[in-house]
Amino acid sequence: MEQHTRKQSLEIHGIPESVYSSTEEAVIKVAEALDVEIGPEVIDISHKLHSEGEKPIIVKFTSHKVKSKLYKRRTGLKNIKTFSRQRQLLQHEWKERKYLLTRTEHRIGKD
Repeated sequence: MEQHTRKQSLEIHGIPESVYSSTEEAVIKVAEALDVEIGPEVIDISHKLHSEGEKPIIVKFTSHKVKSKLYKRRTGLKNIKTFSRQRQLLQHEWKERKYLLTRTEHRIGKD
């Protein structure tokens, strides 16, 4: 179940809190910057994660297709000069894949 939920989620890093009033607004602005049309209706939930410095935003979409569109266009953020330093659109899926690969390698080693 947890993996299914992550399939629809993205983690967005590098957006200063001063440039948005809500996390939903930030997600929509990122989508606009990537030429992906989304509205508030495709965002299931979004919030800031607790961390030091600029807090990343986690967003869960109502559809995996929406998340995939954003993820495929993430390289378009490299050329945006709006933010104070180079920004990246990261997602939890990357960390999850690394974790799953490590677990799989560990299990193969036990067999």
